[in-house]
Amino acid sequence: MKAVKLLCVNLVVFILSSCGTEHESKKLSDNNENGVNSASAIVDSSYQFYGADVINEKSVTFDFRKHEYRYVHSDSGLVRQRILKESSDSVVSDVWYENELQRFINGDPIELTGKEEKAYKNSINSVFYFAFLPKNLKDPAVNLSYMDEVRLNGKLYHKIKVTFDQEGGGEDYQDVYLYWFDQKDYSMDYLAYSYITEGGGMRFRSFKNRRRFQGIAFQDYINYKPKSDDIGLEYTDQAFERGNLTEVSRIELENVRVD
Repeated sequence: MKAVKLLCVNLVVFILSSCGTEHESKKLSDNNENGVNSASAIVDSSYQFYGADVINEKSVTFDFRKHEYRYVHSDSGLVRQRILKESSDSVVSDVWYENELQRFINGDPIELTGKEEKAYKNSINSVFYFAFLPKNLKDPAVNLSYMDEVRLNGKLYHKIKVTFDQEGGGEDYQDVYLYWFDQKDYSMDYLAYSYITEGGGMRFRSFKNRRRFQGIAFQDYINYKPKSDDIGLEYTDQAFERGNLTEVSRIELENVRVD
């Protein structure tokens, strides 16, 4: 009789356990399905918060460190320009139109090697990429995935991971990015990324000094790196709160103008 009771108890436990496992699997599946949709919807909302769609209708100029950057929509297409004023009598200008970049010194064209042109393009593209975030998060080569809901500095954020397809993903398509979007207004208050060029590394950025020009929001950043090599990219938010990151630079746009 006891054996029969024990068998029944085990059978009930097995059934309940199986149901729980099935329910949990369905829950994880639902979260994953909703997560893909959520990541895209969150980026769309952040896109609106920053006025990223307005960038394609405007011309933007700003200073970053030693250069002046111009993002100009002309009748013939988009022109990206970087100007370095080395001295009062020497002006270096890189003009990138369509697929070609041309360097001028005091208005005279300078012949570039393929390696030099590629390096200048990558440098200019990187500055505009960060200056216009989250604009590029809707590019076709971008893959979005919802990671988690996290609390950072007392506020709730959507944590989203970004990877890139090799085709259309640029020279740094193997880089991995994380973004933290405020759950209330969808502002992008933090970002982190890992890169493999120049020996590889990791960075974490927190925003500062957000302001708007002609409907477009721009913000500066404090740039950090991990104090030790055992901090994974996905845990940089925790490392930031615990003081395990060290500041390496400030990303500050000056004299911003939108026309």
